[in-house]
Amino acid sequence: METRTHWKKNIDSKYISGEDLQHELKGLKKDFPVRLISFNDGETFDQSTQSKTFKTVLNLEDLNGNKLKKGVLLNKTTAKVFEDLTGSPIMEDWIDTVLNIYAQADRRFGFVVRFKKHIAPPVNIESAKTKLNNASDLEELGLAWSTLTKEEKLNTTVIKLKDELKEKLK
Repeated sequence: METRTHWKKNIDSKYISGEDLQHELKGLKKDFPVRLISFNDGETFDQSTQSKTFKTVLNLEDLNGNKLKKGVLLNKTTAKVFEDLTGSPIMEDWIDTVLNIYAQADRRFGFVVRFKKHIAPPVNIESAKTKLNNASDLEELGLAWSTLTKEEKLNTTVIKLKDELKEKLK
């Protein structure tokens, strides 16, 4: 059977579109957690002015550290989600924020990319505390810290214990 492509899918094919997520192209799933790793300017086509322009591109990775092949263009809706989640309008404060990305139906564009708060997997705080408490010097503490998951490293209890042990082992 012949594959047919709607024109809306090809407007900014270098950025993740709602169609990419809706139809699970390029190995992306319909709703999955990602981490913001960086942002930069990227060229895109502005429909209203019918010219090329530069917009902010959000570069993402999955929770295994694999960078997504395409970035997502920043818009007001996405910025509001990041600002609400981090409590900051400063984009540098958004780095390492974990959210879910998904396709939302839109009558004007077919599907658009949207973000929503990510529910992190449960963190085994006791296991992390045990690993850190077993360190007898700063080098062992560093090694123990490197074995923790990203979620464990972001836990405030674990961070507080690490800081206390750093002071104690100096």
